[in-house]
Amino acid sequence: MFPDYIFETSWEVCNKVGGIYTVLSTRAKTLQDKIKDHVIFLGPDCWQETPSPYFKEDKKLFAAWQQKAASEGLSVKVGRWDIPGEPIAMLVDFSHTLLIRKIFTVSFGSIIALIVFMLTVIMTNQLCLLMLRHLS
Repeated sequence: MFPDYIFETSWEVCNKVGGIYTVLSTRAKTLQDKIKDHVIFLGPDCWQETPSPYFKEDKKLFAAWQQKAASEGLSVKVGRWDIPGEPIAMLVDFSHTLLIRKIFTVSFGSIIALIVFMLTVIMTNQLCLLMLRHLS
């Protein structure tokens, strides 16, 4: 038994920071070989308006879903992670959550970091649910 889709989330998807990037990119190639385009990587849109050297945006990939996500207030770029296997990647704009964290951490301390983390999880879950509905 094997899942229809695998969603992998990490801050190092299309965001080369450290060793996890290497682990994820190796796993991506293996999964792409096994279940081509049924593995979807979710990561942060760290590059904003600047083109990422690790990501190739494709506005035609899941175009209807991209419109639905935008209509629900999710800022997401969809495309390919520029690594062997070129898996599907979705980059989520978390900048507003990070801005909230910066503003409130000064006043309220580390509890805000936990709240921001929870908001990030909720947004990622919402993204996955939207995609699963679209794929069904």
